[in-house]
Amino acid sequence: MKMRGSIWLLSISLVACSVTYDVPLMYKKNYVPGTHALLRFDGYYLQPASANMVKPIYFYRDGSAFVYEIGWDSTATSGIPHTTPASWGNYKIDGDTIVLERFNFEQNTNNYRRITLKGVVLNNSIKWILREQNRQNPDVLNYETKFRAANEKPDSSGNWTRTRPQYNK
Repeated sequence: MKMRGSIWLLSISLVACSVTYDVPLMYKKNYVPGTHALLRFDGYYLQPASANMVKPIYFYRDGSAFVYEIGWDSTATSGIPHTTPASWGNYKIDGDTIVLERFNFEQNTNNYRRITLKGVVLNNSIKWILREQNRQNPDVLNYETKFRAANEKPDSSGNWTRTRPQYNK
């Protein structure tokens, strides 16, 4: 009986430790992100996080997107700290509309959850209008991310959403 109890406990431990991935809606095999003349790739867009905190969003020509999860001080004169948690995802352009689908790791559930943002591409900014998180009804948004030019950015080959088998069907 003691052996069965140990095996049962080991099974529960293995299930609790496994990481799961939310289902992607946008990125599939032969994915094409679309284009917009005003979307910039030579820097990042600053998403407000709180009073003086911002979260940079990087876009790449291949359709990848990279978002820092923890805000940094917008008044700081040095560059963005590259050690903060971040999430990868992809974007799609249709006319003036941009949809960003990214995956955020939630430690309490050991799951990568899908977050989608919908916005309008403007000159040197993006006006975000909807956000959906954890498969709930979308929240209406009303804020802009302003573009800031920068020389360095994370390497888009690190976009793990493009290497997971379930995202490449």
